[in-house]
Amino acid sequence: MGAAPEEAAGRAPHTLDIGLPVETLLPGLRRVLDGDPPGGPQPATMSVDAVNRRGRAARLSITVTPLHEDDASVHGLILVLTAE
Repeated sequence: MGAAPEEAAGRAPHTLDIGLPVETLLPGLRRVLDGDPPGGPQPATMSVDAVNRRGRAARLSITVTPLHEDDASVHGLILVLTAE
């Protein structure tokens, strides 16, 4: 999974063909961006089926943590992907 810089530059994450179903994750990502992670202030965790660059199926656990500015507003997201 992943994209080379020339494949990703200037493109929205959900339009990249990286084997990760970003469209499926968007509602959960939006909740964290809006400051409302499921389960309270701790990072949100989701599970998805993905495909690696070799075409093999992979089940991933994705932990989504908000990236805060000094004023506590959410500036972005940190995603940590772990194979289940």
